[in-house]
Amino acid sequence: MTYELGTLSHGEIDSGFYAQFTSFVRIGKYSTPTRHLCEIVEKFAAHPEIHETYLLVYPEEKFWNQEREQRDEALQTTLTTLREEQREENDFIPLMLESFRKQGEVGVIEEYNLDGEGISVPLRIWGDESGVVIGEYEIASEEFKSFVTYVARGGLFGWLEQCIPDYSEPTLNAIRNSKRKLFKDTD
Repeated sequence: MTYELGTLSHGEIDSGFYAQFTSFVRIGKYSTPTRHLCEIVEKFAAHPEIHETYLLVYPEEKFWNQEREQRDEALQTTLTTLREEQREENDFIPLMLESFRKQGEVGVIEEYNLDGEGISVPLRIWGDESGVVIGEYEIASEEFKSFVTYVARGGLFGWLEQCIPDYSEPTLNAIRNSKRKLFKDTD
Protein backbone atom coordinates (compact mmCIF):
# COMPACT_ATOMS: atom_id res chain seq x y z
CA MET A 1 0.00 0.00 0.00
CA THR A 2 1.29 3.44 -0.86
CA TYR A 3 2.41 5.67 1.98
CA GLU A 4 2.66 9.34 1.08
CA LEU A 5 5.92 10.38 2.71
CA GLY A 6 6.25 14.12 3.16
CA THR A 7 9.67 15.43 2.24
CA LEU A 8 11.09 18.92 2.52
CA SER A 9 12.86 18.61 -0.82
CA HIS A 10 10.27 16.94 -3.09
CA GLY A 11 6.88 17.33 -1.38
CA GLU A 12 4.99 14.06 -0.93
CA ILE A 13 6.59 11.00 -2.50
CA ASP A 14 5.16 7.51 -2.98
CA SER A 15 6.69 5.22 -0.40
CA GLY A 16 5.82 2.10 1.59
CA PHE A 17 5.43 -1.54 0.65
CA TYR A 18 4.74 -3.12 -2.74
CA ALA A 19 1.19 -4.33 -1.92
CA GLN A 20 1.51 -7.66 -0.04
CA PHE A 21 5.19 -7.83 -0.99
CA THR A 22 6.73 -6.65 2.28
CA SER A 23 10.33 -7.79 1.97
CA PHE A 24 11.14 -4.50 0.24
CA VAL A 25 10.09 -0.96 0.98
CA ARG A 26 10.28 2.04 -1.29
CA ILE A 27 11.19 5.60 -0.53
CA GLY A 28 10.36 7.56 -3.65
CA LYS A 29 12.52 6.18 -6.43
CA TYR A 30 14.56 4.02 -4.03
CA SER A 31 13.76 0.41 -3.08
CA THR A 32 15.54 -1.29 -0.21
CA PRO A 33 15.11 -4.51 1.76
CA THR A 34 12.79 -3.85 4.72
CA ARG A 35 15.20 -5.68 7.03
CA HIS A 36 18.07 -3.41 5.92
CA LEU A 37 16.12 -0.21 6.65
CA CYS A 38 14.89 -1.50 10.03
CA GLU A 39 18.38 -2.59 11.11
CA ILE A 40 19.76 0.85 10.24
CA VAL A 41 16.94 2.56 12.18
CA GLU A 42 17.57 0.27 15.16
CA LYS A 43 21.28 1.19 15.17
CA PHE A 44 20.54 4.92 14.82
CA ALA A 45 18.02 4.74 17.68
CA ALA A 46 20.38 2.88 20.02
CA HIS A 47 23.57 4.79 19.15
CA PRO A 48 23.18 8.60 19.20
CA GLU A 49 26.83 8.98 18.19
CA ILE A 50 26.08 7.52 14.72
CA HIS A 51 24.89 10.15 12.25
CA GLU A 52 25.56 8.65 8.84
CA THR A 53 25.51 5.38 6.95
CA TYR A 54 24.61 4.15 3.49
CA LEU A 55 21.34 2.61 2.37
CA LEU A 56 21.62 -0.05 -0.33
CA VAL A 57 18.87 0.57 -2.92
CA TYR A 58 17.70 -1.24 -6.04
CA PRO A 59 15.73 -0.43 -9.19
CA GLU A 60 12.05 0.00 -8.34
CA GLU A 61 10.74 -1.84 -11.41
CA LYS A 62 12.38 -5.09 -10.28
CA PHE A 63 10.04 -5.32 -7.32
CA TRP A 64 6.89 -4.18 -9.11
CA ASN A 65 7.51 -7.02 -11.58
CA GLN A 66 7.86 -9.51 -8.70
CA GLU A 67 4.65 -8.27 -7.05
CA ARG A 68 2.82 -8.65 -10.36
CA GLU A 69 4.08 -12.24 -10.76
CA GLN A 70 2.89 -13.15 -7.26
CA ARG A 71 -0.53 -11.61 -7.85
CA ASP A 72 -0.85 -13.55 -11.11
CA GLU A 73 0.15 -16.76 -9.33
CA ALA A 74 -2.49 -16.19 -6.64
CA LEU A 75 -5.10 -15.52 -9.32
CA GLN A 76 -4.22 -18.73 -11.18
CA THR A 77 -4.36 -20.76 -7.94
CA THR A 78 -7.77 -19.27 -7.14
CA LEU A 79 -9.20 -19.93 -10.60
CA THR A 80 -7.89 -23.51 -10.56
CA THR A 81 -9.48 -24.11 -7.13
CA LEU A 82 -12.80 -22.67 -8.32
CA ARG A 83 -12.76 -24.93 -11.36
CA GLU A 84 -11.49 -28.14 -9.72
CA GLU A 85 -13.66 -27.92 -6.61
CA GLN A 86 -16.67 -26.63 -8.57
CA ARG A 87 -17.02 -23.67 -6.22
CA GLU A 88 -19.40 -20.76 -6.70
CA GLU A 89 -18.31 -17.39 -8.10
CA ASN A 90 -18.96 -15.72 -4.74
CA ASP A 91 -16.10 -17.84 -3.32
CA PHE A 92 -13.61 -15.98 -5.52
CA ILE A 93 -12.58 -13.21 -3.09
CA PRO A 94 -12.19 -15.47 -0.02
CA LEU A 95 -10.14 -17.94 -2.10
CA MET A 96 -7.97 -15.14 -3.50
CA LEU A 97 -7.29 -13.83 0.01
CA GLU A 98 -6.47 -17.34 1.20
CA SER A 99 -4.03 -17.75 -1.67
CA PHE A 100 -2.24 -14.54 -0.62
CA ARG A 101 -2.22 -15.70 3.03
CA LYS A 102 -0.62 -19.02 2.05
CA GLN A 103 2.15 -17.10 0.35
CA GLY A 104 2.90 -15.45 3.70
CA GLU A 105 5.62 -12.84 3.51
CA VAL A 106 6.54 -13.31 -0.09
CA GLY A 107 9.61 -12.53 -2.07
CA VAL A 108 12.49 -12.96 0.34
CA ILE A 109 15.70 -11.35 -0.85
CA GLU A 110 17.39 -14.71 -1.53
CA GLU A 111 15.02 -15.21 -4.47
CA TYR A 112 16.84 -12.49 -6.40
CA ASN A 113 20.20 -12.21 -7.96
CA LEU A 114 20.85 -8.64 -6.86
CA ASP A 115 24.61 -8.67 -7.38
CA GLY A 116 25.71 -5.50 -9.08
CA GLU A 117 22.19 -4.02 -9.30
CA GLY A 118 22.19 -2.02 -6.08
CA ILE A 119 23.72 1.33 -5.34
CA SER A 120 24.52 2.96 -2.01
CA VAL A 121 22.89 6.27 -1.16
CA PRO A 122 23.79 8.27 1.93
CA LEU A 123 21.42 8.22 4.90
CA ARG A 124 22.46 11.08 7.15
CA ILE A 125 20.92 12.56 10.29
CA TRP A 126 21.14 16.35 10.44
CA GLY A 127 23.36 17.79 13.18
CA ASP A 128 20.38 19.19 15.11
CA GLU A 129 18.45 15.92 14.49
CA SER A 130 15.46 17.79 13.06
CA GLY A 131 15.59 15.67 9.92
CA VAL A 132 17.42 13.19 7.72
CA VAL A 133 18.70 13.01 4.18
CA ILE A 134 18.20 9.80 2.20
CA GLY A 135 19.90 10.21 -1.14
CA GLU A 136 18.16 13.19 -2.75
CA TYR A 137 15.28 13.33 -0.23
CA GLU A 138 15.27 15.61 2.83
CA ILE A 139 12.78 14.42 5.45
CA ALA A 140 11.75 16.12 8.71
CA SER A 141 12.27 14.03 11.86
CA GLU A 142 8.52 13.63 12.58
CA GLU A 143 7.91 12.31 9.06
CA PHE A 144 10.89 9.98 9.24
CA LYS A 145 9.87 8.57 12.62
CA SER A 146 6.27 8.02 11.44
CA PHE A 147 7.45 6.30 8.26
CA VAL A 148 9.97 3.93 9.85
CA THR A 149 7.47 3.04 12.60
CA TYR A 150 4.90 2.27 9.88
CA VAL A 151 7.45 0.03 8.13
CA ALA A 152 8.54 -1.79 11.30
CA ARG A 153 4.87 -2.42 12.24
CA GLY A 154 4.19 -4.00 8.85
CA GLY A 155 2.27 -1.18 7.23
CA LEU A 156 -1.29 -0.03 7.66
CA PHE A 157 -2.72 -3.42 8.71
CA GLY A 158 0.40 -4.80 10.40
CA TRP A 159 2.10 -8.14 9.94
CA LEU A 160 0.14 -11.37 9.77
CA GLU A 161 0.82 -13.15 13.06
CA GLN A 162 2.64 -16.04 11.35
CA CYS A 163 4.76 -13.58 9.32
CA ILE A 164 6.11 -11.13 11.91
CA PRO A 165 9.77 -10.70 10.96
CA ASP A 166 12.42 -11.04 13.64
CA TYR A 167 13.56 -7.42 13.14
CA SER A 168 10.14 -5.83 13.75
CA GLU A 169 9.93 -5.75 17.55
CA PRO A 170 13.62 -4.85 18.13
CA THR A 171 13.23 -1.89 15.75
CA LEU A 172 10.03 -0.68 17.41
CA ASN A 173 11.57 -1.07 20.88
CA ALA A 174 14.70 0.83 19.82
CA ILE A 175 12.56 3.70 18.50
CA ARG A 176 10.42 3.76 21.68
CA ASN A 177 13.44 3.66 24.01
CA SER A 178 15.73 5.96 22.05
CA LYS A 179 17.24 8.97 23.79
CA ARG A 180 17.88 10.49 20.40
CA LYS A 181 16.01 13.73 19.54
CA LEU A 182 15.24 12.31 16.06
CA PHE A 183 12.91 9.74 17.60
CA LYS A 184 11.36 11.81 20.39
CA ASP A 185 7.75 12.92 20.19
CA THR A 186 7.55 16.55 19.18
CA ASP A 187 4.30 17.52 20.89
